[in-house]
Amino acid sequence: MTVKIETSETKVVLDSPYHPDLPTKAKALGGKFDGRSRNWSFDIRDLDRVRAMALEVYGTDGTPQETVTVRMRVDNGASNPLWVCGRKVAQRYTRDQSVSLGDGVVILDGAFQKSGGSRNYPTLSPDGVVTLEIRDVPRPLAEADSRVEIVGADKIELSALQGRREALLAELAEIDARIASLA
Repeated sequence: MTVKIETSETKVVLDSPYHPDLPTKAKALGGKFDGRSRNWSFDIRDLDRVRAMALEVYGTDGTPQETVTVRMRVDNGASNPLWVCGRKVAQRYTRDQSVSLGDGVVILDGAFQKSGGSRNYPTLSPDGVVTLEIRDVPRPLAEADSRVEIVGADKIELSALQGRREALLAELAEIDARIASLA
């Protein structure tokens, strides 16, 4: 997901993917949508507010930040389309079409039924529970969303760092004991 905020002398331009929460929030800041460029423009005096809005909706304002991998369990109560951590994760466009997954989303366990819902109201229709892995999620959004669990390298790294810390503390204790015996 790419979010860019560019400025000129008089305006701020937000270049971002569609999100259902964005139009209402952007209009509240006086934003104007340009259908040709598919960008929102704002008064330059609202730069800080535009950055805050982008962080709230997408978890990023375009500046580099830490991302994580999350897992989520999807059951029959899931909405269609399914939005998680600022992006579209899964959608069934028509009743008889298969479910389309968003970028960086994979099914770890389970499956979606071949069709679901009615002609006018298609549903995701998981066959039981489906476990999704969603990659490259901004950490602040992952930590704020109770539906997801942060997994992957960051947990492995945390465990490794905790083990290393314990080993260093044990080594320091040995050094302190030796110093005490020599003093």
